[in-house]
This record gives sequence, structure tokens and C-alpha cells, in this order.
Amino acid sequence: MKLIKLLSIGLLFPVLLLAQTTHLSLDDALYLAHNESYVKEFIRYDSLLHTFENKSFKTQVLPKIFMTSNSDISHGITTVTLPDGSDRFVNRYVSNYGLNLSVSQLIPLTGGSFYISSAIRGLYNFAPEKLHSFSLNMFNFSYSQQLNNYNEYKWNKKLIEKQNVLYDTKYYQELESLNQKIVDAYLELYIQQAYIQLNEKLSILSKDYLDRNRLLFQEGKILEEDLLDSEIQYRQLLNNAQNKTLYKKLENNFIYLLNLPENLTLDLNYSYEIFTNIFFSFDKKQILNRCLKYNQTIQFEYDELNFQKNLQKNKASSGIVWNLSLGGGMNSYSNNFPDLLINPQRQFNITLSASIPLLDWGNQKLTREKMDIQHKIQQLSNKEKEKNFVNDIEQELDYILVLHQDILNEKKMMEIQNRKLELLEKKMKLEQVNVLDFSKAQTDIIKTTISYNRKIKDLIMLIYKYRYMSLWDIMNNTPLYIDQDF
Repeated sequence: MKLIKLLSIGLLFPVLLLAQTTHLSLDDALYLAHNESYVKEFIRYDSLLHTFENKSFKTQVLPKIFMTSNSDISHGITTVTLPDGSDRFVNRYVSNYGLNLSVSQLIPLTGGSFYISSAIRGLYNFAPEKLHSFSLNMFNFSYSQQLNNYNEYKWNKKLIEKQNVLYDTKYYQELESLNQKIVDAYLELYIQQAYIQLNEKLSILSKDYLDRNRLLFQEGKILEEDLLDSEIQYRQLLNNAQNKTLYKKLENNFIYLLNLPENLTLDLNYSYEIFTNIFFSFDKKQILNRCLKYNQTIQFEYDELNFQKNLQKNKASSGIVWNLSLGGGMNSYSNNFPDLLINPQRQFNITLSASIPLLDWGNQKLTREKMDIQHKIQQLSNKEKEKNFVNDIEQELDYILVLHQDILNEKKMMEIQNRKLELLEKKMKLEQVNVLDFSKAQTDIIKTTISYNRKIKDLIMLIYKYRYMSLWDIMNNTPLYIDQDF
């Protein structure tokens, strides 16, 4: 079904280029936004960047294989040490070449690294005497480890796991943020369209009323003041209906947002009935907890983990840093290449080194104390943010119910005012309406309609805000993101 809709919209684009007016529902706009808009492309690329970062981290535990080679030739006078320990200048003409293959492997459990290598080297002397010799390192293994109780890989793994949760929810929130932008732009354009259409409708009625008043004035039944008032009312409504500067600006912005052809003229089709008949049944506590988790808790936990990592790293570097290196292997040398494998020699090495800070004037300690104070400030700030966040959410969730009731009341008010205008229209035909009553009825309808449309938009935007904040559809009471914690 989704494919059919995508194809139908894709086939519709050539028609849109020729059409003077294009009818567009909110569902169509949202669908186009998620398939054609530039904003969706930004979201997709941002998601890809995180995917690449995640894959890059996973490659750290895979073996790395390197091969290097070198060759050089030199001719010149150099200093040579003789067997008796004396030095003399010798004119040397020599060539060196070699090939090395190495494999390194991170050990996640300890954070150390294991290495295996094999190498062959050749040396060819052209002068002062010709001599060719070779060395072969059949294999050499080594293990290097810092003994300071700090494992960089383990800390990074914890951070990347928390970051994955953060980015997972962020991706869905960015999609909902796109929905918010589209809904906001659509409704703003729709409200302006409805305002123009209402003024067009009332201006037609006002024109009829003006024409009747002109006849009545000619017959001497009304004062000129009444005639002028009715004409002023008509001119105001006509000006409101014809002034489309704001509408065109909103329309162009909306077309750009959806990446639609620039020459389109839109006619938005929307009904508020679903929002006037809705019954909200969401769990306020659940919405609050989801909002806290996706907008504060996960980020706070990531920041806390990052702080603990930096603190442990600082402690490890400020004390004695021990480095242990173990190695061994087999190697050989010969003046004849085929003899390299005849008598290989065993080799091994063990190295234990220590870096001992003797005097740093308390700099590392001051750094840790500074980090600790910054950490406490951040914790206090987080508590204050959470308190204000919870208070704002509770008030807004309560306001949604109040706003919904206000909308129902204003809808009823509009029905009454429209009925009143119908009665005045009948009286107008019987020449029983004065200017003030007619003008007030029209003004009241415009004010109430504007207020009604704005409140409907506020309600819809709050619904979409909490789709973003909680990843929960509070209108249909269904999750947008499945979370095992809820």
C-alpha cells in the first residue's frame, strides 16, 4: 500500500507542474515530507554517520594486518668501528632491503595488545668488498599491557552502548521533529486560507447588505451614516479577502519545505472534527516518565559515564604507570639465502617499566578536585532541570484537557453565531436589520473563528510535541517507539 502511494505521488508530480491548484491533505504533506523533503535527507545522513561510528568502534576488536617494505642504496665515505674498537673512514657502497608482515590484536578483557610479526632483511655490500647476507625473523610475538587498572576499551564500550540508546531514540525524535515542522507550517497556511475564505464569504454577504442599504438610502429610509458604516464594513472584509501577502509567503515556505514545484498553488483540505470528538485517555505518569527518559535521563547517564571515565583516566595517569612487555620468537642469519632455515635461534625479551611522578606541585590533585566540583555543579543543574521539566510537562498535560474543553465551547459558540448570522440575513431581506447588529455579527464570527482555529492548532501542536517528547501518540494512546522499560 505504501509503495502504491509513493508511486501515485511520484506520477502526480508532472501533473502538478501543469495544475493551477493542487489539493493537499495533512497526511499527504506528511508523506511527502518523509519521502521528498530535504530535512528527511539530513536525518538520514545523520543516522548514517552514527552507523559508521558504531561500525568503526566494532572494528577495534578485529585483528589488524600490516605489511611494510623498504629498500635503499647508498655510496659514500662513512665512519666504521673496527674489531679493536677504533674508528676509521671507509668508502662504502651498500644496499639494504626488507619485508615485514605484522598482525596486531586488541585484547578487550585487559585492554592490552598482542602482536605477531615476521620479517626478512637483506644486506649487500658492493665495496670495499662484496658481501651478501640475510636475516630472517620467522616469527616474533609480543604482548604489551599497562598495569594501572584502566581499560580504555571497556570504558569506550560502555559509552558507545549508551550512545546507541541515545541515538536510537534521537532518530525517532528527529522524525517527529520533522512532523512538527510540517504540521506547524500546514496549519499556519490552512488558518490563513480559512481566514481569507471566511472574509470572502462575509464580503459577499456584506455586499448584498450594502446594495440594499443604497436602495434604502435613496428611498430615505436610512441615514447616510448607516450607509457609510455598511460600506466601511464591506471594504474591510474585501480588503482582508484580497490581501494575500502573508498567505503567499506561508505557501512559498511550505512548498520549499516539502520540496514541491515552485509554481504550485495549494488548496489545503483539512477537518477539525477528529479533534473536537476526541477523548484523551493517556496515562499522565507514563508520558512523564517517557519524556524524562528520552529528553534528560539517557543524556544525563551518558554524561555521568563520561565523567567517571575521565576521572579514572586521571587517577591512572597521576600514579605510578607500569608497562609490561613480553616477547619471543625465532630468527636466523646467513650469507646464503637457502641456509636461513638451517639453524634458527630462539629469542625472547621481558620488559617491565615504570613511570613515577615525583613532583607535579599537586596539579593532578587539583585537576581531580576541579572535576569533582564541576561534577557536583552539573548534578545540581540536572536536578533543577528535571524539577522544572517535570513541572512544565505536568502543567501542559493538564492544559491539553482544558484546551480541548475550550475548543468544544468555542465550536458551540461558532454554531450559535452562524445561526445568528443566518437569522440576520433573513431579516436583511425583510429590511429589519440595522448596521450595528450586522457589523457586530460579522466581527464576532471572525474573532471566534480565529480563536477557534488558533486553539485547534495549539492542541494539535501539543499532541505532536508529546509525540516528539515521549515517542507516544497521546491522541490514539499508542507507542511510536517500543521501550521495554514501559
